[in-house]
Amino acid sequence: MLLALLLGSLLGPASPGQDVQGEAQASAAFDPPKISTIWGKSVQMPMREVFGLPALAANLRGSREYLMVVDWGANLMVVSKEVAERHRFPSAGELVGKPLVRVDFFGLAAAARFEGLTALVEDWFDDMKNFDGVLGLNVFSEVLVTLDYPRKLIRLRKDSLPQANGSDILGFHRETPGTLMIDVTVQGKPLKAVVDTGLASWLTIPKGMASQFDFSQGPVEGPDTEGPNIGVMKTQLARIDGDLVMGRYRVRNPVVLLTDDEFVMTGSSLLRNFAVTLDLKGGRMRFERESDLPIQVPAEPRLEKSIPGADSR
Repeated sequence: MLLALLLGSLLGPASPGQDVQGEAQASAAFDPPKISTIWGKSVQMPMREVFGLPALAANLRGSREYLMVVDWGANLMVVSKEVAERHRFPSAGELVGKPLVRVDFFGLAAAARFEGLTALVEDWFDDMKNFDGVLGLNVFSEVLVTLDYPRKLIRLRKDSLPQANGSDILGFHRETPGTLMIDVTVQGKPLKAVVDTGLASWLTIPKGMASQFDFSQGPVEGPDTEGPNIGVMKTQLARIDGDLVMGRYRVRNPVVLLTDDEFVMTGSSLLRNFAVTLDLKGGRMRFERESDLPIQVPAEPRLEKSIPGADSR
């Protein structure tokens, strides 16, 4: 199976019918750390990679290192059941039927320390074996975080980005706690797209929108995608006959995954062309790369022999 969709798919806002206690627990789960400490004006650490997604090593309670995916499509911290039981984190209630625990602190090498978080326990990660959890958006509420994909580095600093300029610094809004939505155009059509580091694809579009676009290849049967609470999702794969544009950057004929999700999303296959800095408080992010030349998307073997429109949409 290919892990390609939101790792934090179950982590949306509380349901309308949730009781008062449940709402309080959900609020705590989405809260930022009580204390965020960076030792130095700016610190950096190696970017690891899991299924093509950015990850880093975190020390929980000063113990051994755990591999955590940095997922901007999730809105809280998540740990595996094995990690929660090993450290005997105290219970903090439940969220959507999953246990919540209190994580008193965790460190990132000798670079940073975050204190006072509530984490969701997800036993799905115990089956994956490749990583131990997720660091979601709220973890980075008090810092600027840069995912420098080309240099394989993650940088943190206490600062803010300049105002959005529609070029390399783009404003975003949050339709749900776990969605950072920016303005893009696809084949000249203006769209809102989620920037999701926990997504492996170049671009995903809801299947219900597929008829709005022309494809130079496909659609054909795509990879199965998997995540907590969504099981296995069937997808289709195609290549857009046109460009994706975000700010001053242009992507030629991107490969697109047609999914059952409700949002248009950009993922780490696209983002790995940039150093992406997130200013969560300021509501903006910066995209930097050495060249302004259009980004070329490699050939996709599953599309090479396809005929546009041959597969049902």
